[in-house]
Amino acid sequence: MGDVHGSLDSLIVILKSSGLLDGNLSWSGGESHLVLNGDLIDKGRNDRGVLDLARRLQSEAEAAGGRVHVVLGNHEGMNLNGNLRYVSKESFAEFADLEQRSDRNKSWMAYKKGYRRDLILRLRKAFDEQHPPGYFGRLRALAPDGEYGSWLLLQPAAVKINGIVFVHGGLTPQIAAKGLDGINDEVRNTLRTGLRPDDWSQGPLWYRGNSLQNERIERGPLAQVLESLDARAMVVAHTPTGSQRVTSRFNGTLYRTDVGMVYGAHPQALVFEQNEAWVFDSVSFVRSRPPLEAPQGEHWSGIYTELQDEFLEKFLAKAEIVERYDLQRGSRNFSLLELHKDGLDLRAVFQFVEEGAASSTPPESLNPRRYQHEVAAYRLSRELGLDIVPVTVPREV
Repeated sequence: MGDVHGSLDSLIVILKSSGLLDGNLSWSGGESHLVLNGDLIDKGRNDRGVLDLARRLQSEAEAAGGRVHVVLGNHEGMNLNGNLRYVSKESFAEFADLEQRSDRNKSWMAYKKGYRRDLILRLRKAFDEQHPPGYFGRLRALAPDGEYGSWLLLQPAAVKINGIVFVHGGLTPQIAAKGLDGINDEVRNTLRTGLRPDDWSQGPLWYRGNSLQNERIERGPLAQVLESLDARAMVVAHTPTGSQRVTSRFNGTLYRTDVGMVYGAHPQALVFEQNEAWVFDSVSFVRSRPPLEAPQGEHWSGIYTELQDEFLEKFLAKAEIVERYDLQRGSRNFSLLELHKDGLDLRAVFQFVEEGAASSTPPESLNPRRYQHEVAAYRLSRELGLDIVPVTVPREV
């Protein structure tokens, strides 16, 4: 299963209906392996309940000869790094009993520092809205040395079972070449130290190319990934499917398991038995083959599958920049921006390119890029009826 996102009730429904939990919510799956493929937390109402259930089932399943594999997702990574902006008030409240008054007082003193005394009441209201009950308890509990954070750091970013690799976001050939141990060590060290790799969006917790890219473009890279890891297939989550169903791509060598449960879709599970892949529906109790997606890919994540170019152009030009990460790839510098507007969150790349005429002095590799080339490539691709170049707009940041 992918992307539980604090939906404890839905998680219990799918586990009970598939025979892995009994009426007392104890493990009844015997020697089965359960893979929770990342993003157990954020957005939903019962993050702590989901974490507690997963931790308990790990020990119960192992005692019965089975296993519960918790694969790290990008939202686990965000919480380990202290980024709590996707947490609901209900999920904050679950951690209220772990909150220490000294943490809240210390943060309040720093928050109000430098403001006039007549603004204190307004400031306190704003502070309390931004830090609801349980905020500091959760921050401490999911820190790398916290009760839940230290447990999360023991979980893998990628695991292989019976020749199938499970990873939350996806894998590029460059990342897969590190091997499973290398991938897990690098992610664990990154999360423990809080230091980001140069290109975070290409990492196993965030990468979406396996899910969204046209198969003609991604087929070769995916084949390299499977060859590097000696795997016959890969299972990802992270990017909701447009159909709200578990689907497959690349002739059954890739499976997508994020059905958008937290957005109201009923839970489904991908089941492997005797080298056969099935989708189990928790409502109908029916097992069926995973539907094969069209080769061109969905191009964007499920809840917003039909964003038009015109809409995206306006969004990129006007949306608020919530967070910015400055990155370098080879000799090129650029920023990864997280944008927010009207309830929609998207990520975008901002490139630093020359506005004036490019120099003709050789070698050309040292000449600055020009933003006109980027915009022209986008517009030309649309004129030719192609959907390869992403929406591109000029913007001053």
